[in-house]
Amino acid sequence: MPCPACSFQNQEGITFCGQCGIKLDSTVNMRAVHISAAIDFVDRQREMGELVSALDDAMSGQGRVVMLAGYPGIGKTRTAQEFAAIAETRNAEVFWGHCYEDEGALPYWPWLQIIRSHIDQSDVESLKASMGSGAEAIDEIVPELISKLTDLGSPPRFASSSARFRLFDSITTYLKNASVDKPMVLILEDLHCAAASSLALLEHAAADVSASNLMIIGTYRDIEVSTEHPLSRTLGSLVRHEDFQRLQLGGLSHAVRKMEASTGIISAVAGDLGDEGHTGEGGPATNATLRNPSGLAADASGNIFIADRQSNAIRTVLLR
Repeated sequence: MPCPACSFQNQEGITFCGQCGIKLDSTVNMRAVHISAAIDFVDRQREMGELVSALDDAMSGQGRVVMLAGYPGIGKTRTAQEFAAIAETRNAEVFWGHCYEDEGALPYWPWLQIIRSHIDQSDVESLKASMGSGAEAIDEIVPELISKLTDLGSPPRFASSSARFRLFDSITTYLKNASVDKPMVLILEDLHCAAASSLALLEHAAADVSASNLMIIGTYRDIEVSTEHPLSRTLGSLVRHEDFQRLQLGGLSHAVRKMEASTGIISAVAGDLGDEGHTGEGGPATNATLRNPSGLAADASGNIFIADRQSNAIRTVLLR
């Protein structure tokens, strides 16, 4: 199914375009604009474009690591969610791991969540093929594995440092192998709360992700990461890799306005809220103009959502 906005050829039966994110049953034709996947998700085109580009690399066998940084509530999780929806339309598997600032949390907690989710939806033969001889080491931290791979033996005994390296290598190899048949996106949420064990595994995986179909995304609150913070060391390690990228999310300072296609009435829905008004001088109209519109999205009913960068002045939007 070709996308009406960007002409990307999508597979039949999907809801959103895998290239630009527009809802494919939309009857509105908008030209020369970048459209986000959700009607209330605007002005993140730069970040989404970078994420989609990184996904393209991963799907072509060049693994990527991307960090989303920003203030609390700035939209890191929402950005990751919107990107995850696009990744899934392109037949990538998405797995989430959440970090918690809790002394009782298990070591490698976000990674355990990811591995458990993948185990739950994998058959025995594919798990054996992906994990290989590393299954015994992984079973040490994921005891649920033995319920699927019932013939697991005991892992060989090594010194503690060697045992940890073997564990990290086994997990990284397993995830890389699993992504061969279907690209995988791993999203690690709130890395500013991550335990040292989880960060160490991230560093190991990031160093070995380049020749794979893996994409690792991390989110964190940059204001909570001082030079003494454990994540600071990890970021210093990640930045040395060519496949690493950090995206800083800024605030949505532009006014977001909604136009009802049937009436031509404009109303502010977020940002710099102004008075509701019409698009024409004396009443409803079909044409309106906005100064330098940047973020724009549409739903199937033809409702347009616009981020007006410079002012609340009505300038140009053309519906066809």
